[in-house]
Amino acid sequence: MRQFVSFLGMASCAALAAGTAALAGAAAAQPAPGPAPKGNHYQCYPAEQQEKPVPRSVALADQFGKREVALGAVVRLCNPVEKRAKEGSGPIVDRTLHLVCYRYAAQQAPRVVRVRNQFGVLTLKVGQPGELCLPSSKVIVK
Repeated sequence: MRQFVSFLGMASCAALAAGTAALAGAAAAQPAPGPAPKGNHYQCYPAEQQEKPVPRSVALADQFGKREVALGAVVRLCNPVEKRAKEGSGPIVDRTLHLVCYRYAAQQAPRVVRVRNQFGVLTLKVGQPGELCLPSSKVIVK
């Protein structure tokens, strides 16, 4: 069992199995993205919230638009991770900064963006948003 704290309050979740490693990098809708930003790399795990989710409505605004969403339960916990690859290493910048992701439903037209990270420049088709990830602290309960 893991406990975490975000600006929405404290909750507990059980991490299920290793998920994907999320690379820190910002999507930019420009032909040539700038250099990849420095920051943590994250390894994400599916998670089940152990408390009953408290309904929360939040207003979100990003470069794709504004929306008001109703957050559901926690679905993912992301830990900072040290990554090594032939393209370079990714040290942990902040060991205390974790991400906790909440599910929500929203409609958005697909977008195409270009991103740059240490693996190169990628073109991505971005679909529907569905998770809000909050910076969080964490302690291992068991």
